[in-house]
Amino acid sequence: MNTTAPTVLLHGALNNASVWRPVLAQLPSALALDLPGHGANHEPPLGSIAALADWVWTELDRRSITTAVLVGHSMGSLIALEAAARQPERAMGLVMVGTAFPMRVSPALLEMAAQNPAQALALIDDYSRSLPDLGQQLLQLMQREHARDPGLLALDLGLCNGYADALEAAARVRCPVQLILGEIDRMTPPRKAETLAEALKARVHVLKAGHALMSEATATVAQILKETRP
Repeated sequence: MNTTAPTVLLHGALNNASVWRPVLAQLPSALALDLPGHGANHEPPLGSIAALADWVWTELDRRSITTAVLVGHSMGSLIALEAAARQPERAMGLVMVGTAFPMRVSPALLEMAAQNPAQALALIDDYSRSLPDLGQQLLQLMQREHARDPGLLALDLGLCNGYADALEAAARVRCPVQLILGEIDRMTPPRKAETLAEALKARVHVLKAGHALMSEATATVAQILKETRP
């Protein structure tokens, strides 16, 4: 087994590992995973944050990785948290990017995701970025994921909305924790992470960015991750 602790990157709802490319360019030793049903991973999508957390460790076992620094964005941050809580002896660090708890999704958006996903995608895209030139890139990524599985958006948003175990998970986390938040994030504004940050005794970084922090504040995010490695 590989006893080093790589930085493992987990993407958010209706995204895939490619959202981490800007960071990977500065942190090439990191490992970005496609979650089941996303990107190049053709396994069936999983129906809970807990199941996805277990999948992360199973996937790392398959790659002979014993320990890891777990990094997640948005939905991926909840998966990283749950994974760190489920196998705390294997998590050497936890970084939650663009996170909140509870990660509530409005009933109107949940209904829109099921009934009119194209409109839901446009709304999410608008709320996910603060830099206009990121728009087409992020929207096209979500559209590709949606074209492959039209039910994936509603599933992922439901997972975010339904996850209620963050504070219980936080009590089991043993590793150092950092939160990277966007000052102008309209999806997971910093105030929505205060309870979680306190429970995790986390170091909090608030950057001048929206929700798409990996693309909007790449250098700073990459530097924080470099400093997080054991």
